Amino acid sequence: MKKFMISLTTATMLISGLSACAGTHDASGDEESQVTAQAGEVTPSLQTQNHTTYHHQYEAQAVEGLAHHIQSLNGVKDAHVVIHEENVLIGITTNEDPMRITAEVEQTAAQFINRDFIQVVTDQQAVERICKLDHELRNGTAFNKVGANFNDILNDLAAPVRPDEGSL
Repeated sequence: MKKFMISLTTATMLISGLSACAGTHDASGDEESQVTAQAGEVTPSLQTQNHTTYHHQYEAQAVEGLAHHIQSLNGVKDAHVVIHEENVLIGITTNEDPMRITAEVEQTAAQFINRDFIQVVTDQQAVERICKLDHELRNGTAFNKVGANFNDILNDLAAPVRPDEGSL
């Protein structure tokens, strides 16, 4: 019975992780401090009203607020935001002109949050990578555990694309 419950819990976590990138975010609600277990370690975290659990050192309010604000823009179907120090990565899904939406999201983000580097992407592969990173952070993973992935995304976005290569 114990093995069944562990398997059931693991399966539920995997399924929710796979479906998380298709959902939207609700930035409303108060945050309360709590303790959550992540991979056998107890870490302080913040939980939002929509049951998102962030590590206590992550900028949960800024991420939630910015994502909610961006999703309210016309033409934006979904947005994922990751913030670290002076860097903001925003992955958006849209059916509109990507250049127009990207410019509008960059301008909106710059007005909402004061950071040196704001990068907005619409490329599906890049958006999925940002979504995965966002999901890990929403589940309470400390940034230092996923920082290498964040830096890889930044580096890939900064690398020039050769004519014979695809984007990201």
